[in-house]
Amino acid sequence: MANHQLAKRAERRNPPVGRFVDADGVRLHYLERGEGLPLVLLHGNGSMIQDFVSSGLVDLAARQHRVIVFDRPGYGHSPRPRGRVWSPQAQADLFRAALGRLGVSQAVILGHSWGASVALAMALKHPRTVRGLVLASGYYYPTARVDMALLSGPAVPLLGNVARYTIAPIASRPLWPLLLRKIFGPAPVPAKFRDFPEEMAVRPSQIGPKPQRRPS
Repeated sequence: MANHQLAKRAERRNPPVGRFVDADGVRLHYLERGEGLPLVLLHGNGSMIQDFVSSGLVDLAARQHRVIVFDRPGYGHSPRPRGRVWSPQAQADLFRAALGRLGVSQAVILGHSWGASVALAMALKHPRTVRGLVLASGYYYPTARVDMALLSGPAVPLLGNVARYTIAPIASRPLWPLLLRKIFGPAPVPAKFRDFPEEMAVRPSQIGPKPQRRPS
């Protein structure tokens, strides 16, 4: 109950910064700025639109581009409907449909971290939609990683579901500053990134993937 109340408070204090587009049964939250050649920004895991906004990339790119930033399914204010496996390929189909609804037939796609996998999937599945590809800190080949083993608990069926709605949100709050220092280290955490809504990132719905049912 406490985590539910904290999540609702976070959403009230951080209302949507953009608009919504319905695509393939998903009401995607997106932010659009600028004019020119479309540039689509796809964030990584645990993040949301504000990642690109806080960095200053959106304002900088909007000087020459029509910048479209999406909250990927399950992050920020975009829901992640059950009943699908939200693989990079599935998200590639979703964003292609969303761009079609926004009147975009071709765009440069920038993917950061896990978003780079989605960007690659878009280029492979829908090459006519992708005019150019920018991959930032992507993860392309499976390797043994201790950090992934430690952070994958919320994805474990049943046990992970319980943890995400009980222990994980509470434990994530004091760990957040340590995580930021790890991400930006050895450099200090930029002051402008302090505007990132950390309370949104530690909601149960965003800490880990929701249970998915594989299509039969």
